[in-house]
Amino acid sequence: MAIATAVPTDCELKVLDFSSTDTQDLVREAEANDAADCSLTLRAALKKYRRAVFWAMFLSTSLIMEGYDVVIITSFYGQTQFLERFGELDVRAGKKLISPAWQSGLTNSALIGQLAGLVVNECAQDRFGCRRTMMFFMGWMMCAIFIVFFVPSLSLLTFSEAMSGIPWGVSQTLSTYASEVVPTILRPYVTAYVCMCWGAGILLSSGVVRAMIDVQGNLAWRLPFAL
Repeated sequence: MAIATAVPTDCELKVLDFSSTDTQDLVREAEANDAADCSLTLRAALKKYRRAVFWAMFLSTSLIMEGYDVVIITSFYGQTQFLERFGELDVRAGKKLISPAWQSGLTNSALIGQLAGLVVNECAQDRFGCRRTMMFFMGWMMCAIFIVFFVPSLSLLTFSEAMSGIPWGVSQTLSTYASEVVPTILRPYVTAYVCMCWGAGILLSSGVVRAMIDVQGNLAWRLPFAL
C-alpha cells in the first residue's frame, strides 16, 4: 500500500522547521504509522491490539448500568409501591400520584447532572486519564446510589438524581475513549458496542421493574435502584 502524504495544518506549519532533520523524521514516521494502520486487516488488528480492545469494551460495559439508571426513575411514576411512598393524594383521581412538576424535576435533575458530568469530564480526563477518571466516578456513583436507596423524600431524591447524573455524563464519553485506543478498522465495532450496552441497560430496566410488581413495600423501588 502506498504511503499517504501527511498534510500539516497552518498552525503546525508555523511552529515546524521542515529544514530540521528531526521534523523530517517525525513526518516520515507519522506517514509510516498511518500507512500501517490503514493496511491492517480485521484479524490482524484484533490480534495485535487485543488489550486495547479488551479495555475499550470492558469500560464500555459500564454503560449497561448507565442506560439502566437513566430511565429507571421514569418507570416508577406508575408503580404502586413508589406512589404509596412518595405520591400525593389526587382528589379527582382518588389515588396517590406524582405531580407533573415533580416528574419534571426528577427527570430533568438527572439531565442537569449529566451536563455537569460532561463539563467535568473534559478537565478530569485531560489531567488524570480515562481509566482513573472512570474509576473515580464509578465510586461517586456508588455513593449517589446509596443516597437514593435510603432517600426519605422527593426533594432529596431529586438531589440524588442530580448527583447520579454527573457520573452518567462522564460515562457518555466512552465512545471517544474506545475510538482513541484501537486502530481505525476496529473503531466501528467498539463504538457500536457502546450503543449496544446502552440499549441493553434500557431493556434491563424494563425487565427489573416488571419483576418488582409483586414485591411489597419499599423494596419494590429500592431494589431496582440498588441494582
